[in-house]
Amino acid sequence: MTNKNTIIIIIVLVLLGAGYYAYTNREHPPFMPTSSQKIENDGVAVGVESTGDFEIKNIPIATPTIASKGQELPPPPEYRRTFTYPVYFNAEARAITDKNIADQQKAIDKNKTDLNAWIELGNLYNLVQDYDGARIMWEYATKLNPDYFIPYANLGNLYMSDLRDYVKSETNFKLALEADPSQILVYRSLYEVYRYGFNDDVRARAILQAGINANPGKSSDLQYLLDHYNEQ
Repeated sequence: MTNKNTIIIIIVLVLLGAGYYAYTNREHPPFMPTSSQKIENDGVAVGVESTGDFEIKNIPIATPTIASKGQELPPPPEYRRTFTYPVYFNAEARAITDKNIADQQKAIDKNKTDLNAWIELGNLYNLVQDYDGARIMWEYATKLNPDYFIPYANLGNLYMSDLRDYVKSETNFKLALEADPSQILVYRSLYEVYRYGFNDDVRARAILQAGINANPGKSSDLQYLLDHYNEQ
């Protein structure tokens, strides 16, 4: 328990700054039951399993810019929510997370179009397993900037790994790739949706090839999966 409490404190301490990308690659098919949460901050991803294991992995973070197209935004959703902490959060971890959530809510109070704050707040709700809250925050982020891939990728991962709605996962991963076709990890996750969610080898192979074609010289991971498809 001491080890787990230490890990939770590490996680909440990295929840500083903006522009999380709560999306990361997994080393096993994503459709096995798991209580893992993935949080990334300023290029650092932390994965938390119910066993207390964690990993740190660097991923480059893009700087978002709100797309100003003269369109009227819908009113923001309610972003102050009541939730129940997972049992493995100790008192100190809860206090730190409460503060981080409050900080993002204050940022939104000041600027209802603060894209990073909406994305980060969604990550915090995802951290505490308030998946509906995470979904709502990220969906509004897509309204603030329809051309930014991260909220779509977050939603795709949420529907794939936690909510188990593969149709909605596919839709959001496709929107993420439409916004940014260079995101290799999104191609890989969409491949996993097709292969393990839909059991569709044709579409699984096709999305790997699409990622390779769109990213020549930068898609060795996808090429490996395609070349060794029958070995997995």
